[in-house]
Amino acid sequence: MRRKAVDSNELFIDSLKIPVEERISEEGRSFEYILHGMSPERIVFNRPIGRNQSTQHPLAICWAELEAAWLMVMSAASQYDNDLACGAATNASKYLAAEAGFHACETAVMTHSDFGYVKKHHVARYLRESLIPRISPVRPQLALCYIIKKYWACPHHIK
Repeated sequence: MRRKAVDSNELFIDSLKIPVEERISEEGRSFEYILHGMSPERIVFNRPIGRNQSTQHPLAICWAELEAAWLMVMSAASQYDNDLACGAATNASKYLAAEAGFHACETAVMTHSDFGYVKKHHVARYLRESLIPRISPVRPQLALCYIIKKYWACPHHIK
């Protein structure tokens, strides 16, 4: 999941003396200058990122997708508990939950920006692990094939 072509590291330099005539900023304000230079690139809104609609909307979509998947899981479980044919509902549950989970993790990485990719924050790990239910025990396409086969085999679904 992490890039291997380019090595990424943090570098800390302590007690390095820079002559006054070589400095490009006032002492102790370098980081402030760096952030000021990045602001036009990242557009700082001076409030928590979650207060921006461009961040809120994708998160709301993820919540809705996860809730819809959960409702499908409950429907499939109810069908199973009542000895009803539940293959299509089970495959729909698997498909919807796996896709919603992946989309939520992908959105989390994108929302966290560079920090979504940093190992210590675990967000990239969640994205990587969200691939597992997408491919196991069957790929999404196989679940969809089963749904089509069962769904369209019912006479009341044919138009």
